[in-house]
Amino acid sequence: MKSTHMFRDQVDVVSSWFSRWNECEQTVALYSLLRKVSGVQAKFLLQVIQQSLTSSPDVIPLERQANDPGEYPMVLWENVTFSLLYVSVPKCLVRVF
Repeated sequence: MKSTHMFRDQVDVVSSWFSRWNECEQTVALYSLLRKVSGVQAKFLLQVIQQSLTSSPDVIPLERQANDPGEYPMVLWENVTFSLLYVSVPKCLVRVF
């Protein structure tokens, strides 16, 4: 088992890298990590994220822009599930996923 100190050091290193990445790189890294979480971890993270969104006034205009068909002409807007994905995907990642 790793020592608490070693784990904290590793988290600090990853956090330092994360802060130097641009929004697209951060999103790709988060997506990669989230694909590996358990159901319990996912529920916990979902609650944390939902709480943080309630105090984030910049989200509403971004959601409007993300769901504007004029912003993403290549998207098939009839597919509701696909369009909802764009609520949380930065515009720079449209071609990555």
